[in-house]
Amino acid sequence: MLLRINVGDALTCVYIVLELLQLHTMLRVTDGSFGQTTRHFYFNKNKIGTGASSDVFIGVEKATGETHALKIFKDAQWSNSQENVREVEALTRMSHRNIVGYFRREEECGTGRGVLVMEYCSGGSLHSFLQQPENMHGLDDQQFLIFLNDTCQGWKYLRQRGFVHRDIKPGNILRDVKPDSSVVYKLADFGASKSVEHDNGQFLSLAGTEEYLHPAMYEKAFMGSGGNTVFDESADLWSFGVTIYHACTGNIPFKPYGGVRNNRSVMFMMITCKPAGTIAGEQRSPSEDIRWKRTLPDTCNLSPTIRERSVSIIAGLLEADRNRQWTFQTLEHSVQRLKSLKKFTIISAEDAALHTIYTSTSPSLSELQEAIAMVTEVPAPNQMLFHHDQRLWEVVNASYPLSAVNADEEDPIILVNKDESEEESCSNRTLGQEPTFGVRPSLDSDLKTASKICVFVFHLLLQVMTSARVEKGQKRAELSLWSYLKHLLERVEKKFRVLSETCREKQSRFEMMKSYESTRKEISHEYDSTISQNTNKAKQSVCTIHRKLCLLKNEICRFRKKVNEHLESSPIISETSDLSNRPIMLKSIFEETKTILQRIRRRRSSLPLSECDELMHKKDRRDLEQLCQQSISHWQHHQMHHKHPSHLKFKEFKGVYLELQETLLHFQKMLEELDMESVVLTETLKECWKSSDIAWKHIASSVATLFQSGPSRRSRFSVRQLTEECENNKKRFVDLMDHLPELEVLSLDSS
Repeated sequence: MLLRINVGDALTCVYIVLELLQLHTMLRVTDGSFGQTTRHFYFNKNKIGTGASSDVFIGVEKATGETHALKIFKDAQWSNSQENVREVEALTRMSHRNIVGYFRREEECGTGRGVLVMEYCSGGSLHSFLQQPENMHGLDDQQFLIFLNDTCQGWKYLRQRGFVHRDIKPGNILRDVKPDSSVVYKLADFGASKSVEHDNGQFLSLAGTEEYLHPAMYEKAFMGSGGNTVFDESADLWSFGVTIYHACTGNIPFKPYGGVRNNRSVMFMMITCKPAGTIAGEQRSPSEDIRWKRTLPDTCNLSPTIRERSVSIIAGLLEADRNRQWTFQTLEHSVQRLKSLKKFTIISAEDAALHTIYTSTSPSLSELQEAIAMVTEVPAPNQMLFHHDQRLWEVVNASYPLSAVNADEEDPIILVNKDESEEESCSNRTLGQEPTFGVRPSLDSDLKTASKICVFVFHLLLQVMTSARVEKGQKRAELSLWSYLKHLLERVEKKFRVLSETCREKQSRFEMMKSYESTRKEISHEYDSTISQNTNKAKQSVCTIHRKLCLLKNEICRFRKKVNEHLESSPIISETSDLSNRPIMLKSIFEETKTILQRIRRRRSSLPLSECDELMHKKDRRDLEQLCQQSISHWQHHQMHHKHPSHLKFKEFKGVYLELQETLLHFQKMLEELDMESVVLTETLKECWKSSDIAWKHIASSVATLFQSGPSRRSRFSVRQLTEECENNKKRFVDLMDHLPELEVLSLDSS
């Protein structure tokens, strides 16, 4: 049965559905869970930022479905404020990869509040990124270098447009995560920015965030002095120095007792009177002196090279004296040099350690070895470096320079010390103090404890991942050494074959020479002492070389058999344990702890709690404690059954390897000696041939004279007999000459 529908009725139905959807939208807006602007709609639950003047939501454009960030001002006063005007003025004049994009201004439906439609950055702000457990102690090398370069590039563009930002801080630096997982950092929130292109780069007004303020601005804002102080871009330089420290450590650099906003007098004293070269200060009690710091804390996630260079940048920016403070040009130059460094990940097989080393953009092999020696204390001559199971000095050449080698955590360079080392594994890590909750639930203290547990679990995960990478590196080191050993053995065997063939050829020539010399004696009946001495000498050399080659051949055969036996019984090569299993389990535990932490944070921001929420909070506390115990158990199991055995096995293997290598070196030395003896034999044979050549020339000359003079009349033999004898001797001599092409003798007249 076919259902017939009138086209007009169908259109009516569509209009009704659209009206119902519009009504539903209006109800959702009234309900407070849904909102819309002129061209966008958004959910209130998708708030991604909040400030004194506005809230930021994820919005979807109605016409295209594209995602944007909607900055909605809280009321009409803020919508028309000078801050809003400054931000729009700044954004409309800018278009740069590292500046957050601005599209248009809209209004919220129903309220008329102003809305700025901006580029949506899916990674949130740097501040929120640093609140994640894995980043609570600062960024790693990769993220830090991207942040540093991107922010400087955006700031450079801002300066070229004649603006100062005046509120640089982690909350105003956004992370845009691309589909390929690459990250771009962008400067955002230009509400405090100011155009100074017509004011010689100077300004009088105050703006910024208290913890990141330049000392001169801090004095004017909070200490009641400095009323006529003129500011310039040094304010941004100071703020960026504090931001860099925050990115390196996860904390602000200056901490007076009681907090920055509760102890402003000490805070002001810290930032104005800090000793030159210091980058941080902390006061732990009201009566305690400030503890100044010139280095980043040990908990920092940066490698030693990046850490050291970051300290110099921070120290240069955090100078209250503008004459001593770095300029932007100095900062930019330092950042570019830092960005241009070439990174190498090195696994030291002996001490089971992973090192990150930086060199110049186009390093030489000697430069890399010197850098490795500084970190590992293994001298350059003792370093055996492998990459892709090949010796690094064989991989690197003019067409494939060291700068093209990509040695990261997944494919590192393996370092093996040529000498025997008694160093123990330096990758042993202590467990640390396990965080625990208080007896009674308290959201404030529980949130801190939950964060500590997440960080604790993450550090255990890092240790296990590093240990697994090192163990994998040790396996690759053994395979590389076996490969190198087999390569040396093949070279020895090839050299042996070449030398044996050469000696067989020389022995054949010697036998030929003996045969010719025997013929010469038979013809001439003359004894030549020189030829006899050289012949005896050559005979002795041939016998000696032959005997040594036979002995060496047997030794090489036994050695190859021994190598094959070691290869078959090698403990590391024969193992098939899955190194990634333990890190995967710990990673799963860490993700669960992060999920619980997010729930506790949401509860903390939605007080008071319902009875159900309180019960769920108690359950989350118990779950976190159990997850923490599970992570400790996994860590201990990995430490006991993975790291120590592999370390000891490698040391045992290296002892075997060094013994086998010593044998190969002995073979090489024997072959070199035999090669020298072969050279001496060659010279002896040359002398033999030379003496024999002279003797044969003498015979040839005598025979030629005999033929030319004819038979002697005084001979008692008849002329016929002498003639026949001469003809026979002549024929024998000609045949002999045909078989001695090496000898240069006088030609005989056939007449």
